[in-house]
Amino acid sequence: MQTAPPLRIAILINSPRILEWQFQMLKKIQDSGNAEIVLAVTRGETLQNDAVPVASALATSLFNRYSQWDRRKFKLKPDPYAQSALDKLEGSFPVVSMTPVTTLWSDSLSDKDLSTLREHNVDVIVRLGWRILKGEMLNVPRYGVWSFHHGDNQINRGGPPGMWEHYFGQQCAGVTLQVLSENLDNGTVLDRSFTATDRSSVSKTRGKLYWRSVDMLPRKLSELRHLGFDTFMERARDASPSLGFYSQPLLTEKKMSLKQVLSHVGRGIYTYIKNVTFSRRFEEKWILYFKIGEQMSTSLWQFTKIESPNDRYWADPHVIKRDDTYYVFVEEFMYDTRRGRIAVIPVTEDGTVGEAQTVLAPDYHLSYPFMFEHDGQTYMIPESGENRSVDLYKCVRFPDQWEHVKSLMNNVYAVDTTLYEHEGRWWMFTNRCDTEGGTTHDELHVYSAGHFMDDDWTAHPQGVVVSDVRCARPAGALFEHDGKLIRPAQDSSVDYGYAVQFQEITELNAERYQETVSARITPDWNERIKGVHTFNYVDGMTIVDAKTFIKKSDVQ
Repeated sequence: MQTAPPLRIAILINSPRILEWQFQMLKKIQDSGNAEIVLAVTRGETLQNDAVPVASALATSLFNRYSQWDRRKFKLKPDPYAQSALDKLEGSFPVVSMTPVTTLWSDSLSDKDLSTLREHNVDVIVRLGWRILKGEMLNVPRYGVWSFHHGDNQINRGGPPGMWEHYFGQQCAGVTLQVLSENLDNGTVLDRSFTATDRSSVSKTRGKLYWRSVDMLPRKLSELRHLGFDTFMERARDASPSLGFYSQPLLTEKKMSLKQVLSHVGRGIYTYIKNVTFSRRFEEKWILYFKIGEQMSTSLWQFTKIESPNDRYWADPHVIKRDDTYYVFVEEFMYDTRRGRIAVIPVTEDGTVGEAQTVLAPDYHLSYPFMFEHDGQTYMIPESGENRSVDLYKCVRFPDQWEHVKSLMNNVYAVDTTLYEHEGRWWMFTNRCDTEGGTTHDELHVYSAGHFMDDDWTAHPQGVVVSDVRCARPAGALFEHDGKLIRPAQDSSVDYGYAVQFQEITELNAERYQETVSARITPDWNERIKGVHTFNYVDGMTIVDAKTFIKKSDVQ
């Protein structure tokens, strides 16, 4: 099928100076070749009655002052809030100013400005400024006006972004991309993503939402161009609930009470002081728990602990069994170098734990040693995001000598890569960070190839198949249980590596990927444990890792 020409995009902005995250997003759109910016529309000044009650003005002033302190204290690099000039974008496109026809809350356009828009034959208008849009301008672009809501519009509608998630103690914050309609917040949702709320900083939470947007819009424009509008919209509707109600109040900056702002400020300062005090006294330390039996063990309180000396920790256990011994390959993180390497720990069938032995230690960080066997050979894919590669190793003398076979991917920041052979193809599950400032916790990418040695790993047509901090990042090898294919996934919503969530894969083929929640492991079987983020089961051994903390004075 012949690929459609690049989409014609117009953008609505408040001024020719835009935020850095918006600039980077538009640059990605231009670089992709899937769309071209043909028009930028700035919002002309209007006369508005901005009079507000004294209490509301005081609340807003306090919130803005605290937000400025928050941004200075938690300076993000790169800074999504920095400003860039629109004319730094490559290519030339007209920038026009249009003064909207306004009501108390909304903007619309005059007939003259509507005619100007129509002259540019726009496919999509992207709203990056202005207020609520109403009227005929919503119908001018061929595929609608697209807009971000930096929040989960199923839970919080209004703004400011990140504030209400922090105020209500919500573990996740969302970003929603939707096609606008006359009915506020009732347009077709094109994409949703969920990231962890930073409990100490609204600025950090909002920054994650902004950087997530940088990848979201270019991806959806690419899908629209290659799939065509009908298929594109059908997939969007299939991914959204057919019926949904919003039963919360509309949350806006102007409606914030002084009491709410004081609570928000107090909670933020308290959390900051608490976190700084804790981090100065304690060091994170991962330990292992295992149980050996005839079948998978599911009662974590029955597991046996394996703990390293206090100069290191062991995490990300993956297992190969040879004869009567389980070889547990782990990330061995050394506190003195602040870098991980791969080690192996032998455990016999009677539960006797042997000495750990280092097997891979390059001059960059390694972790998550995914293990598999094929045609009598043993292979490993350790996480090597710092090296910007996905590397395949083959064992030349088990268990301690390994040689680099090839890089399955280069120039990519990918973590916790996990392979699975299914219906004649090899499938790669990996989390990627494609934008500087983004996170590796939130988005699962899937690729496939005829053989794991192939060079041409093909991205799944759905692109990012999961965009949710609660269940995206791999947490161990896929396995079958009671005829169902299960994918262990990390839930980092409460904190990094908080829980393991088991996702049942209900559809995996060249066209579709679908999964649903099956079960969870939470860190509740021992009061010392604060997280768990890897699960594996191999031939009778069930093993997990667990996050604990030790005093910094105890680190050797």
